[in-house]
Amino acid sequence: MSNQEITLVVDHRLTDAELDALFEAGADDTAPELRADRTAIHFDREAEMLADALQSALADVTRAGLKVIAVQAGDVAAA
Repeated sequence: MSNQEITLVVDHRLTDAELDALFEAGADDTAPELRADRTAIHFDREAEMLADALQSALADVTRAGLKVIAVQAGDVAAA
């Protein structure tokens, strides 16, 4: 397996409780970047393919009750 780098942006600035929920949802390979009105969650996820890493990262964020508004993965970005 290789490491896949992904950044998911959620629609608001996360609280400490939401950051804890994210970690508890399985996203222990993240580095959240708190911005003024949003949070970018940087993942360094082990997976064979980028699509697999993206799917599991999205599942973790959704399980934590968060809404993703943008995705950056490798050289690909979408909003």
